[in-house]
Amino acid sequence: MPIVYVSVFDRSGVYSAPTTPDADEKALARLPLPTSAAPGPISGLVTIDSREFGYAAAVVSRLGPDVGIAVLRSEI
Repeated sequence: MPIVYVSVFDRSGVYSAPTTPDADEKALARLPLPTSAAPGPISGLVTIDSREFGYAAAVVSRLGPDVGIAVLRSEI
């Protein structure tokens, strides 16, 4: 069963639901999401606590020039 976390990001940081583990939010915050996703959607892999997660992010221009949505996904 996959685990999925959805977060909002901007140049100031990443904002997740209260149930999102701190390690997951910090891992997303270390990625340069606003600049990397500015030209278009991005995806990749990130290791968190020895587990590999896939992520995807995209800027949502209606929310602001540097504001977007990121999704973090892992299989159990």
